[in-house]
Amino acid sequence: MKKYLLTVLLAVGSYVMLFSQHKGIDSSKYDHVWDESEGLYRVRRGSLFGFVDKDGREVLPLKYYFAYDFSEGVAAVRYDGKFGFIDKEGREALPFLYDDGAVFSEGMCAVNVGIVWSYINREGRLMMNYKYTHAYPFKEGRGRVRFGKWGFVDKEGKEIVPLVYEAAEDYKDGKAHVKKNGEWFYIDYNGNRIE
Repeated sequence: MKKYLLTVLLAVGSYVMLFSQHKGIDSSKYDHVWDESEGLYRVRRGSLFGFVDKDGREVLPLKYYFAYDFSEGVAAVRYDGKFGFIDKEGREALPFLYDDGAVFSEGMCAVNVGIVWSYINREGRLMMNYKYTHAYPFKEGRGRVRFGKWGFVDKEGKEIVPLVYEAAEDYKDGKAHVKKNGEWFYIDYNGNRIE
């Protein structure tokens, strides 16, 4: 049994080493290395986050208290108690105003102040009032949101699909899987049931 466990541990260790070498990043320098996003790898050592390139060079120093992956040219990072957005040179792309952020998708990003969420566009303009308890990245022109129940908003902040669902999944191929009155079914972009 000991020999079997040792063989498994060595195999796993070899896989991890090969995976790290494939990235060109010395993973022993970090507590965690995430997958590549837009040419950079998010890394964490202790409680600080930063970004390295494919050769392991720290292009953005480990000084952030949290960081999301890069998406659409920017990353949401936490610094001095607030989230803002930086570009790949580490310059402030959008101000540090938020209690949490996420990744940009389709030119929109969910942001949080206090316990409520809203969306901003790529210029940082707030697209609607903060009022949702959950907000997820846009898919196919719709953002999945929750306030008691689930629904969807468009990029102008209009609740295009009313918040009437007990559960909802993101849109894929023109339809979303939703649950109402205990029943799962699909809806189209406007909330019409698809038979």
